[in-house]
Amino acid sequence: MSDYIGATPSYGVFDRQVLTGNGTATTFNLDFMAPPSSLLVVLDGVVQEPEYSYTTSNISGQPQITFAEVVPNTARVSIVFMGNELITSTPANSNTHIDEFNGDGSTTQFTLTQVPSASNAANFIVFVNNVYQRFGSSFAYTVDGA
Repeated sequence: MSDYIGATPSYGVFDRQVLTGNGTATTFNLDFMAPPSSLLVVLDGVVQEPEYSYTTSNISGQPQITFAEVVPNTARVSIVFMGNELITSTPANSNTHIDEFNGDGSTTQFTLTQVPSASNAANFIVFVNNVYQRFGSSFAYTVDGA
């Protein structure tokens, strides 16, 4: 059974944490810090409303969730971190480089002036006459070495 119904994030995953109530506590430690509206919290099968049923805080570097009422003993709490995406990516090479070529109407293969650290077409942005080109075998271009 899937943890989440919907589109997956572009980067990262929707992490999930499961808690069990003890009949006395309202506050529990979280695996990640997230604002209440970025969490899908389900208590014994009932979706909880952010900011009303629960809030989140970061106490001395420890993310926490606090419920408005005591979580009953053995109650299951499922938390899906909806906003826990990888926000920035790390480039394979931090030095960007631009090559410009002039077409002659028949040449389809060009040699780059620098050998890329990763020859994956997804690492390139290609424009022809200021029009963005999609990469891949059935699209506008592919990359093979230099």
